[in-house]
Amino acid sequence: MKTLTKLALVSAMAMSSSAFAMQSLDDAALSQTTGQDGVTIQLDLPSTGINAQAILHDSDGLKVGAVAGNAGAIVMGNGTTAGNFKIEGTAITLDIDADGGTANDPLLNVKITLPTNFAVETGEVFVAGSSGVGGALTNQKKIFNNTRIELAGLNVNMQLGNEAQGSMIKIGGVVTGGIKLQNFGLIDSASAAGACTSECGIFADIVLKDTNTNNLTLGDITVDADDRGLVVGVNSIGSGGMDVQMNNLKLGGNTGASLGNAELRGLQLGGTQLAIRGH
Repeated sequence: MKTLTKLALVSAMAMSSSAFAMQSLDDAALSQTTGQDGVTIQLDLPSTGINAQAILHDSDGLKVGAVAGNAGAIVMGNGTTAGNFKIEGTAITLDIDADGGTANDPLLNVKITLPTNFAVETGEVFVAGSSGVGGALTNQKKIFNNTRIELAGLNVNMQLGNEAQGSMIKIGGVVTGGIKLQNFGLIDSASAAGACTSECGIFADIVLKDTNTNNLTLGDITVDADDRGLVVGVNSIGSGGMDVQMNNLKLGGNTGASLGNAELRGLQLGGTQLAIRGH
């Protein structure tokens, strides 16, 4: 009998401990247990970057009045690992928090921290005939070079639900060394036969920087969606304005002599809005 009593007591203690262990933890209790709230996701990019061929299909082409044209596509990347649209860098960190708000206005906040070596390669850009999503791309013509865009030091914050920061996406930070567009080239693929012995167009290495420093200060760039489309607002960019430098500028053949360097100084873009939508 004593043995049964001891077994019952041990079982009761085990059940009590298990029941306590299975209790759900709210966010506050979780923070006390783990030392932090929310969720952090770290994305470590492969050495070759994340790459893919990106395609935008225009199903009705260039309309003439109400008459549709032939379907076309904008193609970023040549379909190879080396030549596709690519995102490069070390680790991208996402800090995710859900907040109940102060006046029944909950929100999801996603802070995106980009690495200091973050860069995007556009891949060579083509225009082509389109057979629709998943279909063949025909008669591809190159219109842009593979351009590398360096964005070291960029910060992005997204809020979904309610937007205490005033916009869905806010972009800021100081881009070390400015935003660099290396190997920019706008290609004229329709040059008359024999008129262009190499690629012809407009070529340069472009730098966007503060007027007063070699970095680029992004004070407040916003992104929102409304009836106008996807709206990008420029509230502040550049310390003392923004300089646009076009280095090693070439017009015509890309193997020809350079005109030298060209620049815009003190460009003021505060208050500018860009709306992107279909038609």
